[in-house]
Amino acid sequence: MAETEVLACPKCGKKGLVRCIHSEDDLFQCIYCDYRRDLTQSRESEGGPGTVFLAIASALLIALLLLG
Repeated sequence: MAETEVLACPKCGKKGLVRCIHSEDDLFQCIYCDYRRDLTQSRESEGGPGTVFLAIASALLIALLLLG
């Protein structure tokens, strides 16, 4: 039998964040405060400062290899 992991809701803090298994998306919903989060959308739209830093570091590395 598989163990079920209950996650804490980032909005209310209670352990009630569950995955909606009848949804086409990877949707999580809190049973206490109705907070919802679609993880498929967050994976597609991730970027942020880490990606920018990686792009700049890669460009510098390629420039150093070409000049050296």
